[in-house]
Amino acid sequence: MKIIFYRHALLSRGGDKMFLFYANNLAEKGHDVTLYCNTTASVFTISPAVHLKQVTWPGKMGTILFALLHNFGADVIVADIIPLAVTLSLRNSQCLYLAQDLDTSYYTSPLLIGLMRFLLRWGIGKKKIPTIAVSHALAEELRQLTGKAVRVICNGIDQAVFYRQPNAELIASKMGKKAILIHARTDHRKGFNLACQVVRVLNNQTLADLVIWTVGEQMTADIFKGVEHRDFGYVDEQQLRQIMSSANIFLYPSRHEGFGLFPLEAMACGCPVVTTSAVPYANHGENALVAQVEDCDTLAKHVLELLQNPSIYNHLSQNGKQFAQQKYALSESTQQFESTCIEEIKNDK
Repeated sequence: MKIIFYRHALLSRGGDKMFLFYANNLAEKGHDVTLYCNTTASVFTISPAVHLKQVTWPGKMGTILFALLHNFGADVIVADIIPLAVTLSLRNSQCLYLAQDLDTSYYTSPLLIGLMRFLLRWGIGKKKIPTIAVSHALAEELRQLTGKAVRVICNGIDQAVFYRQPNAELIASKMGKKAILIHARTDHRKGFNLACQVVRVLNNQTLADLVIWTVGEQMTADIFKGVEHRDFGYVDEQQLRQIMSSANIFLYPSRHEGFGLFPLEAMACGCPVVTTSAVPYANHGENALVAQVEDCDTLAKHVLELLQNPSIYNHLSQNGKQFAQQKYALSESTQQFESTCIEEIKNDK
């Protein structure tokens, strides 16, 4: 198969990771895979088997116009945001939309939210662009919005990469304190400002015994005022495995998720997760402690519960690890994705 993966930027986020996983896997299986990007700045490895081509037209509008004006002659073209999926489909009948979240959730502007609703309804509902959702919850959101059922291929994790492996130096650096790991990302959906609120709620209770670890975007030194903070920045997967395995709690107060890869990776590393109902696979008391979206008081309560109750802590650590290992394997996701691409080629003929 000749397959093109098309996106504006390849960065170091969960969605970028899955997009690249699929491209790498197909290329390494012998398919002719080309990845078009305007901006490439990722900690993730691009397989040598993938042909990397830069969209040289500047800015997001350049990426859209380049897609609009080219027929790529591929068997399948994969895009993971609806504006690009619709644009590519105008001159390429073989477009496949990999929905990694509900596109309306990317914006706070009513105008842009309205535009995304229109593109989703027109692209999936009217134009019938073949669509893959990364979770059953997201598929249901798309069905309610567009009136069309879509295929589901759940994200997965590489179990050869994410497993429990504490790092002695990281543990020693805590100086006997408990480390709360937080994903630092300013995207409104991810709720970093809510994580800061949770830390403030905890401030009068037990923070003398805590240290905050962040991975992702660099934050100012005083973002958690009065609390010890270590900023790891963007790290590769091997470093992330050791950080997650050495942290005591992973706090992930997301507002909206298509799937939510980060908490699953933390579970696989045996790090108990405190999150919100936005994460579709998080089950309260079974594999995580779960609060309603934006309920910072309950999130803080859950963090304290884990810190003060070893039996609950150990239960979630073990259950989360088993859940991640048994339910969501990357190998199954990549196999399903390849089969879907082959099926779409047959349907197009």
